[in-house]
Amino acid sequence: MPGLQALLRPTEATEAVEPAVAAVAEMVIQAAAARLAALAESNPVFAPGVENYVAMGGVRALWRGDLAAQLREALAHTPTTDERARDGAERGGRRLAAEVARRVAEHPAQA
Repeated sequence: MPGLQALLRPTEATEAVEPAVAAVAEMVIQAAAARLAALAESNPVFAPGVENYVAMGGVRALWRGDLAAQLREALAHTPTTDERARDGAERGGRRLAAEVARRVAEHPAQA
């Protein structure tokens, strides 16, 4: 009976199949990447980069330049409520989140 190492060694059959499997996997990856790129054009949730977190309201602002001054400004004007959905709606990143949250708040779940 062959040992485990012998069973794991490539054979002519597996060597012939591996490139085909790799090619199919690569096609799937390319198709997924193309789909994400298309989705990213209309929805920042699917797009890379910190600017998209700003658009979605997950980040209030990007700081550049005088970071100490921007920190003081942020601390002085930090909202006391969660404004992410509203910010995202205003910035075009989360078009429905604020409206959905408002509707849920208006109609609490019945126990």
